[in-house]
Amino acid sequence: MVKSLHYNDLTPVIKRFRNCAIKMYPSQFDAWMKSHQLSLTTAAEALGISRRMIAHYRTGSRAIPKIVSLACKGWEVSHTSRAQVEL
Repeated sequence: MVKSLHYNDLTPVIKRFRNCAIKMYPSQFDAWMKSHQLSLTTAAEALGISRRMIAHYRTGSRAIPKIVSLACKGWEVSHTSRAQVEL
C-alpha cells in the first residue's frame, strides 16, 4: 500500500530548498548597481520594475525577492557576454 504524503512530511525538504535559494542583501544590490554604473532609472529599465522599487531594495526598506536577485544575475551574464562579443 502506498502512503500518501502530507504537507508535514515535506516540511524538512521545503526548508532545505529555501536555504539553497539565492539571497541578495541591500548592500549587494547597491554594489551590483554601482559596478554596472546603473542609476535608479536604468536599473529599473534593466530589470523591468519601477524606479520606486529599486530605491526600496537599495535602502533595505523592502526585502529583495528571489526573482529580482536572479534577474540581476541574468542581466549581468547577458550584459557581460555582449561586451565580450563586441571586443
